[in-house]
Amino acid sequence: MRPGLRRFVAVASAVLAVSLLAVASPAGAMTPEVVHGQEVILSSGVTRDVCGNVARFDVSGTETFTIVDMGDGVSHVQVTERGTYTVTFLDSSLGVWEGTFHGTASVQATPGGTYVSIATVNNQEGPVRIHRLVQFVIGPDGTIQVVDFKDDVVGCPTG
Repeated sequence: MRPGLRRFVAVASAVLAVSLLAVASPAGAMTPEVVHGQEVILSSGVTRDVCGNVARFDVSGTETFTIVDMGDGVSHVQVTERGTYTVTFLDSSLGVWEGTFHGTASVQATPGGTYVSIATVNNQEGPVRIHRLVQFVIGPDGTIQVVDFKDDVVGCPTG
């Protein structure tokens, strides 16, 4: 799994875990508690791109989230990330690409302790288009079941 997607899924799961601790409603509460937030994303690092080339990624964007706690063991978390990035390849013959990213994740927590998560990623990186869908369920015992994983990458340079 690409580091950006791993981070995205981890962030959505962490937001859910924090939300369940931070905004738990008293038993029997009638009105859901809603929390909205936004964070700035600034990161850079060297890793392989989806085509297998080593590059430095400089990323900037925003992450917004909404947490709804129904107070009866049911919660919903919605996370959206948007931004731009620059891909500077270590092999200078590949040049420098500009990229955009947009991702969403939603996590639904049920009263029985099961979490259902769906994450989508849509990136345009130079000539490469990346679409991903990941759906997984975390059971009350912590078992993770991947329900769906689709990875569509088009436009990798050949050489």
